[in-house]
Amino acid sequence: MPFVPGICTQCGATISVDNESDCMVCPYCKTPFISEKAIHNFNNIYNINAQNVYIQNGSANNDFDIVAGVLNSYKGKSRDIIIPQEVFEIEDHCFPSNIKNVEFPNNLEKIGSAAFDQCYMLEKVELPNSVKFIGSYAFRGCTSLTDISLPNTLKEIGAGAFENCTSLLSITIPNSVIRIGESAFRNCRNLKTITILGDLKTDIRHIFPKCENVTKIVIEGEMIRGSFGEYDSFPKLQAITSSKKQIEVMALNNPSSPIYSVFFSKLTEEQKENLALEYLGSKFSMDYLRFHKRCIHCGGNIAKFRGYCKICGKPVE
Repeated sequence: MPFVPGICTQCGATISVDNESDCMVCPYCKTPFISEKAIHNFNNIYNINAQNVYIQNGSANNDFDIVAGVLNSYKGKSRDIIIPQEVFEIEDHCFPSNIKNVEFPNNLEKIGSAAFDQCYMLEKVELPNSVKFIGSYAFRGCTSLTDISLPNTLKEIGAGAFENCTSLLSITIPNSVIRIGESAFRNCRNLKTITILGDLKTDIRHIFPKCENVTKIVIEGEMIRGSFGEYDSFPKLQAITSSKKQIEVMALNNPSSPIYSVFFSKLTEEQKENLALEYLGSKFSMDYLRFHKRCIHCGGNIAKFRGYCKICGKPVE
């Protein structure tokens, strides 16, 4: 079946359409549509007049194999690449491993699996505010990559998408992301800071395994129970912060590397010195604090005090 891009006539989603079929059902809104009209919609929006479009890059001819807005392969020899603006999707296994710089088109929505796999000279990736999907192993083995800018339009990061990006120092996951695949950032061994602007709905160890030099994790959204589990994967972790109160605070198996959570970050140095928190093993949560009569604001022991916490002075529930 020859599939080409189309836009659903009902919901406007960008979809793959079998151009030999009369009609199909949209995978998003579940509404039937006429294939020819969906293809026509896409071609009108992206100003595509031919089914096969070959674009020149500099003096090279036919460097890009583009079919109806989908970049199937790069045939050029230049290591510095400007992807044509007509492209909205990059196919799987699209680029050779020797590219150094790449500029993405403004309407790009999807990067296919292993599209930039093992591009070991690629140092920086700035994705436009249109990308919704990064496929599995899309940037795996980009060992020179130090900076990656993920857009606020991004919905999904595939499994192993940034695996073995060993020069990456920090990463910020935008709050638009609703799914992160297994081992998406596996063995990013120089990663120091992880910032997740949205909710964390899975065990972070499954996303960042073998990232043993992480020292700080920032969670702006909510975390589900068990988001962190044990901290064996982050032996150098020093701080976890969150803007939310409903957060599980973990204790390291290595007590010499303490975590200053949302509770401790609000305390003065004097209050921290007077706060004698015992090592709790794996973790303690809001429920744990309430059960053991500890202040939910600072973690202080309030078993002997009624009405307020002696350490932070806040009312006790």
